Amino acid sequence: MRQAKPGGRIAIIVPNGYLGNRGDGYRALREWILRQCRVASICSFPRFTFKTSGADVSASVLFLEKRAKPLKKATQDGKYDFHVGMIESVGWRLGDKGAKPVYLRDAANGSLIVDQHGNPALYQDFGRILTEIRSSNAANRFKWLARGSAKSATAGWSAPARVVVNDPFLTLDPKRLCAKAVDLRRAIAAKPHFRLGDLVDFIPQGSGGWVEDKLYRYVELQDIAEGTYSWQILRGWELPDRARHLAAPGDLFIATVWGSVEKWMLAGGNTFDLIVTNGCHRVRMKKGKEKYLLDLVAALCTQAYATQMRAFARGSDGLAEVGEDDAAEVLIPKITSRKLRADIKPFVDQLLAGYTSLQTKVDDLVLNGRMDVPVPAKRPSHSVLV
Repeated sequence: MRQAKPGGRIAIIVPNGYLGNRGDGYRALREWILRQCRVASICSFPRFTFKTSGADVSASVLFLEKRAKPLKKATQDGKYDFHVGMIESVGWRLGDKGAKPVYLRDAANGSLIVDQHGNPALYQDFGRILTEIRSSNAANRFKWLARGSAKSATAGWSAPARVVVNDPFLTLDPKRLCAKAVDLRRAIAAKPHFRLGDLVDFIPQGSGGWVEDKLYRYVELQDIAEGTYSWQILRGWELPDRARHLAAPGDLFIATVWGSVEKWMLAGGNTFDLIVTNGCHRVRMKKGKEKYLLDLVAALCTQAYATQMRAFARGSDGLAEVGEDDAAEVLIPKITSRKLRADIKPFVDQLLAGYTSLQTKVDDLVLNGRMDVPVPAKRPSHSVLV
């Protein structure tokens, strides 16, 4: 940026954590960028794009235009739009260190599609993204984005800069600003809905201190699915450091990690020995909001919820997390149909009783001696054959 002249254009690839992390250093970087430049476009790459370079991160390319004079504060200029694009296919196999090419194929018969030169066409989004950039509102402000190209009939997506400068963290993460996330939240907000933070309280995690010789049911993140969960029986001394949440009846646990946001569980029945990993937010219905548990549980089963959570995750890799403040902003549709509520209620009642599957019901019967089945010694590790 220092090398560029006023009005000069800059392109730089950065990890998405630089664009969304809340730390003071990251915010200061975004403040400096916005003071020095206007953002013309942000295009995200899918995860593992740079795997062959040893970089297991999600990254984006910023297209910037240097200001004639730096701003004193980033908040002084929010009167322009910038393009936001999400690249999904890059032409090679993601996560493959050999970066083997992926070719475009006919959906019906799988035959290769060739380009104008007769060569197999790569399966990639770069042409689509360029068309979207050049046809976006951003191209009206940054004329160089569309210079020398024909205008497309379909307008590309743009975000107003005011959304960024009005955010206390100056978040530039394209996941949050992309059309998919913004349109989804607008559609939910247009109908009766809640903010997650209006329905639940976030309960702080404990500090451990488990009784060393006591048996506990421990739930790891890998043991949680979409509303169901299983557990391991461990003594207090065996519990890992991440075993932090001692569940109370009715507590909900929602996964915080980007790659696992579809996972959630409701702690029902007798929970005196149920401990859950700190890879989840522990939430509890606010006093007076208990009747909306049904709405929340139903929402947790939808891609509308998972998409919002993924969009709000901050970080550069698969361990990017959704903080409490961000999770509180997730929108939950309100179920207004009495018939629909009646259809869903038996499933919620089953969760509250502590039975999320036949497996958990049988485990409970065996542990309480109500089902006469021998209980063999557990394997000390997964590598033990029997």
